[in-house]
Amino acid sequence: MRLAFLRSTQSQDGDVMTALPTIKAVVPFLPCSDLLAARIYYREALGFSGLDWIWGEPPMAAGVSRDGVWLFLSQDPDLAARMTGFRFYIDVENLESLYEQHQVASVKIVHPLEEKPWGTTEYTVEDIHGYHLHFRRAPE
Repeated sequence: MRLAFLRSTQSQDGDVMTALPTIKAVVPFLPCSDLLAARIYYREALGFSGLDWIWGEPPMAAGVSRDGVWLFLSQDPDLAARMTGFRFYIDVENLESLYEQHQVASVKIVHPLEEKPWGTTEYTVEDIHGYHLHFRRAPE
């Protein structure tokens, strides 16, 4: 069974035009054993110092952003303990500059900046909860 997800609009001529929806972003929601420490780490060490939010008393969820890219964080120690090995990729312009920033901030770099056999240039950091963030040169 194949589903067609289409959006219809009407042109000035009255013709019905159909377009595919556009996905704009994927936002990881990372469970943390210490939400406030994670928020500080992402802001200060990784540079996610743009718009942010925090919810709950005591805090249960937060969001941090950098250059329009969002990461959500949740206070969930049990789930965080089971999320070993979780990883995701972040596409970056001026990758070498960000790599230098992370080195200066003493971020734990587990794989240095290098060109990979599959054709990307990337490096990997490990955050304070053990998540691996792969920063790679944005595809052209």
